Amino acid sequence: MIEINDFKILLKQYGIIINNLNDNEWFDLKKCSIKKIKEILSLEVWKTHPELLTPTVFLKSAQEIEKIVNLEIWKEHPELLTSTVFYKSAKEIEEIINLEIWKEHPELLTPTVFLKSAQEIEKIVNLEIWKEHPELLTSTVFYKSAKEIEEIINLEIWKEYPELLTPTVFRKSAKEIEEIIKLEVWKTHPELLTPSVFLKSAKEIENIVNLKIWKSHPELLTPTIFFKSTKAIEDIVNLEIWGKYPELLTPNVFRRNASEIEGIVNLEIWKSHPELLTSNVFKKSAKEIEDIVNLEIWEKHPKLLTPTVFQKSAREIEDIVNLEIWKSHPKLLTSSVFYKNASSIMQVYNYMKCKGYINYIKATHFTVTANRLDEIFYIAEENNILGAFLTNASMCIIPVNELKAKIEYLKEHFMPIVLEDGKFNPIFKMSNKVMLQKYGIDKKTLIANYTSQRRK
Repeated sequence: MIEINDFKILLKQYGIIINNLNDNEWFDLKKCSIKKIKEILSLEVWKTHPELLTPTVFLKSAQEIEKIVNLEIWKEHPELLTSTVFYKSAKEIEEIINLEIWKEHPELLTPTVFLKSAQEIEKIVNLEIWKEHPELLTSTVFYKSAKEIEEIINLEIWKEYPELLTPTVFRKSAKEIEEIIKLEVWKTHPELLTPSVFLKSAKEIENIVNLKIWKSHPELLTPTIFFKSTKAIEDIVNLEIWGKYPELLTPNVFRRNASEIEGIVNLEIWKSHPELLTSNVFKKSAKEIEDIVNLEIWEKHPKLLTPTVFQKSAREIEDIVNLEIWKSHPKLLTSSVFYKNASSIMQVYNYMKCKGYINYIKATHFTVTANRLDEIFYIAEENNILGAFLTNASMCIIPVNELKAKIEYLKEHFMPIVLEDGKFNPIFKMSNKVMLQKYGIDKKTLIANYTSQRRK
């Protein structure tokens, strides 16, 4: 067994730096022998893959680690080589990546899949429940078993809070979800009750919301606070750097820790690209930012280099910009394409082409998935307003449950969905406040009413 201070000495001997080493969640040193730790730290693989040295590696022997990292399969799927691979053996990893199911669901093949076996993955993806809730089928489902997924989706509480039923719920158990939603803090802070609350336990949520720091920074009290612990939040808000860059102190800062924030803001790269230094940069690490800004691709496409690029990695950006479809549709290549990956963009493009809607395609369509477009256009066809939807791409951004609820509300009250001038009823773009003033109902209540009627 080894203590934390002895481990730090070993790290120094092997020239290894690990951030947040004192974090209690990092790993339990007492589970590893000194011999095993030394064997693992002495591996050459950390020179080429330092990002893989996380708590998970100590689940494996030095020999197993080398075998996993050197698998040929990473050449085809480099984005999957993260520390989660150490939950599995080399044989299990290959079985998972070679599953036929990824041909139909390529978007699900992320590092999260290594939390499950190949058999469990197939069982989860083939659940009947996705037919009713296709929007929930994302890679986060692999945090749970098939049985747990069904228990969560079938909770009665979603009838009252349908907007909270998103893929984030799979980070918690059915019991934990109910406990979180029933907290008293939502009575005074209803705006914080969003899917991000499921990143924390009920006790952690109460501690965070009750921090005194919000009295001097009420604008930061948004759902992003649940990305961090109480201590991390206070460390971030108290940074001296905000004195020089007050405009960067937005809820986005809670995506990083205090030291990372300072490292990002002090990058030399901002001297030549000051327009890119917005709070959007906190979605990436300092190294990722430099990799992105230094891409050669910007020489050919300078207009694409906006703060939006920090939604994606350098490799993903290149994959997107190098897609063949831009040759025949150059006007569609705008910075908005960086909200999705290359695979999702191609799925949308092929869907629009297959349906005969290619002449109506806009860059906005790439901000949603092909499945969502199919749902929306089906709703439009049902209501004989497909033409209006095809010529107004921004309508596709509206969540499906909200869209359905507003259409039903308009029909029940004999109001037009599309006005005589071809524009959509203003209700679709109304804020909650305006909607409440004009119609006496807010978005949440409207969606809840529609959802409960549909389930009866």
